[in-house]
Amino acid sequence: MSDHLTSLPFELFEMIVQLAQANPQTKTLYVSKAFRPFARRHLFESTKIRSYGRLATLFDLITTDKAIVPFIKTLDISLKGEKDPGVPKDRALTTGFAHLFATEIVGIEYSSRIAKTVLSPLNERSLISMRSLMIKDPLDGFQNPLDPSHYRWLERYTNLYSFELAITRDVNETGRKRRSSSNAEDSTNWQIGYLGLEAPCINNPSIHEFISFFPNIVSFDIFERTDDGTSCLLPILSQIDTPEDLDYLQLMSYAEPEEPEDLSRILPRFKNLSYLDFGPGTLHNKSFNLLNHSTFPHLEILSLRYGVDISTVQIKSLITGDKKLSNLRCVSLALIMKDPEIYGEGDYERDFDMGGWLAPLGFTAKFTPKGLEEIVEVADREGMHLEGYAVSFARREIESRKKDAKGRSNWERKMGFY
Repeated sequence: MSDHLTSLPFELFEMIVQLAQANPQTKTLYVSKAFRPFARRHLFESTKIRSYGRLATLFDLITTDKAIVPFIKTLDISLKGEKDPGVPKDRALTTGFAHLFATEIVGIEYSSRIAKTVLSPLNERSLISMRSLMIKDPLDGFQNPLDPSHYRWLERYTNLYSFELAITRDVNETGRKRRSSSNAEDSTNWQIGYLGLEAPCINNPSIHEFISFFPNIVSFDIFERTDDGTSCLLPILSQIDTPEDLDYLQLMSYAEPEEPEDLSRILPRFKNLSYLDFGPGTLHNKSFNLLNHSTFPHLEILSLRYGVDISTVQIKSLITGDKKLSNLRCVSLALIMKDPEIYGEGDYERDFDMGGWLAPLGFTAKFTPKGLEEIVEVADREGMHLEGYAVSFARREIESRKKDAKGRSNWERKMGFY
């Protein structure tokens, strides 16, 4: 029997493959060998590995069928809860990564052995197209994971621009500071422009050397996770040698959200930021008062995340009035989140265990649902772009008032506020 599908024009056949990929009920079509050359891109473009056995299978596959290698653009290896059986062996890891010449994004979670392999490539052939590397792991084999010498071979990834490191153990107590074989003057990691660091690390003796080891960063993302009440960002931000070079700054710490750290002494040094992101524990009232054209003349995007202590009045003042930032074009409002207990698509769900309703989380006495509606309406009048779940929620609340005889929003009707 002839295969009518493969006799179709290439463009039409590829469209059918794309539609099949989008529908789980038609993915069984891929058992046909006729589909294989066309389906490779969709099957392997974003490859997720969740066991050591699967990783070994992938490396065996790319050795025997090199035709799939150009299609693997993203490799996501997450092995939380998996015991390392020693397979693939170290040599197989090195060979496998060397084959992945088209992979641009690599993520490695909870495998110190694989992370160390990627951090120490034997030559320039390994992952030659990699632009972004994310590692999340305790890195138990490193006495001090922030010692710059562990990252000296990243220079061999000549296309690497983004490096994110999340250390899942406390690295404040790492013993006496050792003289490192690598320092900022010796660093050749000039290609890395984005550096992300997440760890309990405020007292790590190598924090300055680690940050300085990436001398050309223009984007810095820091999440300090020391949870004994001492978490703060000022000592870390003070270690950035050229803050005026940064274009992007994202801040988050374990400081008490109700008592955010005062960063007003350090923030003016980052005068050329176009993107500024505040997370919990980082937006003190003194820092908020610095959000003006004089301090940040180039600021275009401001992001406010869940847990930030801010009021409706303060947000509105950034959008309209004398305090309005002249170049600000977008405010990302991630101040509220959908209750994770709600499994449907709506904003609300009956709470049959406790009675009442489950509703979005994050509202406070000074940042209310009604205030959020006002923010959206002011932004619409001023031509300011807002984004985030909070914005779509507010628009649904505004529309719900039109359908209620008393002009109440869904929140006011369901949560008992009249």
